[in-house]
Amino acid sequence: MKGSGVILKAKVKSYEQGIPYRLYPNAEQEILINKTFGCVRFVSNQMLANHQAIYAQCQDEKGP
Repeated sequence: MKGSGVILKAKVKSYEQGIPYRLYPNAEQEILINKTFGCVRFVSNQMLANHQAIYAQCQDEKGP
């Protein structure tokens, strides 16, 4: 029979693996890391505030 092939599907589980490591930055690097995380925190908070404002606006437009 032509075209009578068997198709096998296998479920593949993927595992994420982490490698623990520790950083020992010097004083200059530590300042830069703290500034970077401060900026990340600021941007994240701004995005959250924008999302909350848009959500509140949509709820107001929707009505009760």
